[in-house]
Amino acid sequence: MSTKMKTSLVILLYMVLIIGNTAAATSGSIILRGFVPEKADLMILENYKASSVNLGSESGSTLVGTIKENSTKTTGYTVEISSKNATMTSEDTPYLMGDDSNEMIDYNILFGDEVVELDHGVGYVQNPAHTTVSDIAVAYESQEIQEIAQKYSDTLTLSVIAN
Repeated sequence: MSTKMKTSLVILLYMVLIIGNTAAATSGSIILRGFVPEKADLMILENYKASSVNLGSESGSTLVGTIKENSTKTTGYTVEISSKNATMTSEDTPYLMGDDSNEMIDYNILFGDEVVELDHGVGYVQNPAHTTVSDIAVAYESQEIQEIAQKYSDTLTLSVIAN
C-alpha cells in the first residue's frame, strides 16, 4: 500500500470518527453541585445599665445582655459560657471578686430562664435551632450587711460551637 493511500485511509477513518461522534450526541447533561459552608457565630448586645448592679439592694436577677446565635448546621450548636473568676480557681459556681480584697459573692448565670451549670468555670447550653435570640442574666442574693463595701467584678466569655 502506498504512502498516499495510507494517508487517505487515515484521513477517512478520522472523518468517520469525528462525524460519528458528532452525530451520536443528541442530548447531554451537566451536574451542578453547590454547598453552604459550616458556620456558627454569635452577637452580644450588652445591657449597659447592668454594668453597675447594686448588690446591697434586694435579691434578684439583672439582664446583662441579649445574644443572637446563628448556625448553618442542621444539628444545631452549643454555646459555651465561662466565668473568668471561676475558671481561674476551677470553681463550679461563678462569683464576683472584690477589687480591694479577696471577698467573693456567688451568683448564678441565667441563659434564657435556665441556670447554667458550670464545671471548673465553664458551662454549656445546647441549641438545636439555626437562629435563636436569648437573654443572659445574673441572679444574686442581697449583700446588704454581709460583705465589705467595694466594687466586685467577674468577666463572662461566650463562644458558639457548631455541633
